[in-house]
Amino acid sequence: MLQPSSIEFIIELRENNNREWFHAQKKRYDKVKADYQRLVSALLGEMKKADETLAPLVEKNCTFRIARDIRFSQDKTPYKTHFGVGMSTHGRRSGMAEYYVHLEPGGKGFAGGGIYMPSSEQLKKIRREIDVFGDDLVAIIEDKAFKRHYQDLDRNIVLTRPPKGYSAEHPHLENLKLKSYTAVTPLPDELFTSPELVGVVVERLTALKPFLHFLNRGLNAEEDEW
Repeated sequence: MLQPSSIEFIIELRENNNREWFHAQKKRYDKVKADYQRLVSALLGEMKKADETLAPLVEKNCTFRIARDIRFSQDKTPYKTHFGVGMSTHGRRSGMAEYYVHLEPGGKGFAGGGIYMPSSEQLKKIRREIDVFGDDLVAIIEDKAFKRHYQDLDRNIVLTRPPKGYSAEHPHLENLKLKSYTAVTPLPDELFTSPELVGVVVERLTALKPFLHFLNRGLNAEEDEW
């Protein structure tokens, strides 16, 4: 869990998102950062028990800097106003699907995972996996454990027509048309500072394990394996 003081800091940062205020609060932030790192360590420790592919990860593979990259963003506020945790086989920059936790006050918290807006090459590999093993994906997202927390994949970012090379009659067309392969479930604000946080999040992320493994199986496959 996070300390209430860490949540208070994030709320205040949202209202004072500038370098002058942040630098004046450095001692406070040092405590918040330590609190955040304790949470990451606890989550990673439990998730390693649930998913053996996370075994190589260490805490620094899963954390995010509070400073935003504003080079290509219209939003020039310098700091993030949430706590994020990303857990992916071989690290967040490995190009593999990942588990993700987003703790942001104001009803914006969620847990989930997958691969958000994959590159064209990644999409090609995922779609080939669905083309050949689409029934596996259907079974995963219809499973009771998945349904209990996620209902379905996120279907907000989709093609209007079949992807190139696939028929409009393909039995798994709706899954092939996705441009992003993720699933999320909300986390209420009151959970952030609850002793139950780690247990609840681990249960929800564990329900995504077959989905992430399906995506990573496709991402790892060589072309001649199909």
